[in-house]
Amino acid sequence: MGIQLRSALSIIALIALLAAIGIATAVSQSRVIESRVDGHTLETGHSIQLQVERAMRRELELTSSVVAGSPSFVGYIAQSLSGAGTAGQQIDTASIRDLLDERRVEFGLDLAGVLNVDGRTVAVTGDVVRGQPDFSSTPLVQSVRDNGAASIDLWTYDNRLLLVSVTPMLRGATVEAMLLSGYEISAEFAARIARTAQTGITLVGVAANATAIIASTLPGNEHPRVVALIDSQSARLGEIAAQTALPRLDLALDSGSTRATVAPLFGAPQTALLVSSISVEQRLAIDDGIRQPMLIGAAVGVVLLLLFGLILQRRVMKPLADLSDLSDRILRGDFQLFAKTAGSAATARIGAAFNHVLGELRGYKEAIEQRRDRG
Repeated sequence: MGIQLRSALSIIALIALLAAIGIATAVSQSRVIESRVDGHTLETGHSIQLQVERAMRRELELTSSVVAGSPSFVGYIAQSLSGAGTAGQQIDTASIRDLLDERRVEFGLDLAGVLNVDGRTVAVTGDVVRGQPDFSSTPLVQSVRDNGAASIDLWTYDNRLLLVSVTPMLRGATVEAMLLSGYEISAEFAARIARTAQTGITLVGVAANATAIIASTLPGNEHPRVVALIDSQSARLGEIAAQTALPRLDLALDSGSTRATVAPLFGAPQTALLVSSISVEQRLAIDDGIRQPMLIGAAVGVVLLLLFGLILQRRVMKPLADLSDLSDRILRGDFQLFAKTAGSAATARIGAAFNHVLGELRGYKEAIEQRRDRG
C-alpha cells in the first residue's frame, strides 16, 4: 500500500472520527437545550398559574368583603333571621335569594349564599349548586365559625371545582350570619392559563382518592393518559406539592411523548391538581428548531474537514508520495528524474534538496562512466 493511499485512508478515518464526535456532541447538546427549554416553558406556566390564582383569590376576598360589609344587606339578613321562629314567622328565603342573586350577577360570582351563625344554609344561588346543601360540617365553615375571620378554600362539589369564601356578616361586633361566595374553576380558568403559557392545562380533582378530569384544554382521548400519570404519582403528590421547583415528568400521550408538571391548585393538593404539559406539536417544533441548526453546523464542519483533508492531501501528502516514488526509482538506478518543487514551502525545499542530490548523483554517475570508458 503506497504512502499516498495510506495517508488518504488516515485522513478519511480522522475526518470520520471528528464528524462522529461532532454529531454526537450536537445531539447531546440539543437534548440539553431541549430539556432547558422544556423546563423554562413549564416553569413559566407554573408562574402564570400562581399569578392567576393570586388574582382570583384577591378578587374573591374583595368582593366578599364588599357584599358582606354592606350595612343595608347585613341589616336585612339580621332582621330576617332574628324574626324567624317568633310568632310563627318564617324566614323569607325567596327575598334573601333575590338579593343574593342581584349581588351575584353584579359582582360576577358563580355562587352566593347566606349561612346562619351555626353554618347552616339559609339561601343559596348560582348554577353550580343544586337545592340547598348543608355546608355546616365543612372545615372552612367550621374554621370561620370558630375563629370569626374570613377564609378561602377550594371545594369539590358535584364534580365541580369551586374557590369558596366564607365571610362573617357583622353588625357592630356581632356576627349575624355568614356570606358564602365563590367562583367556579372550570374550562375558562384552564383556557386562560393555557393561552398565556402556551401549554396544555388539565384540572384534576383528587378528593376522596378519586381522580377525575374537571376541565382540560387537551383532546378528550388524552384524558386517560393524564389520569394515569396522576395515579402513577399518587404516592408522591405530597412531596411534589412541598417542592419549590416542580419536577418534570414524562407524559405519554396518544399523539406522542412530551413533558409535564403536576402542581397543587390553589395550594390544595388534597383537593385538586393542575397538570401543565407541552403540546407534542410545540415540542417537535422546538426539537426541530434546535436540532436542525446544530446538525447543519455539524454537516458544515464535516464539509470543511473534507476540504481541509483534500488540501492537505494535495499540498502535502501527494508531494511526499511523489518524493517517496522518486526515492524508489533512484534506488533502482534511475537518476534522470526531477522532483516537483510545487506545494508548501517545506515541500518545495525538500523537492529542491532532492533535485540537488539527484544532480550530484548524476555527476558522480557520469564521472564513474567516463573513468570506466578510459580504463
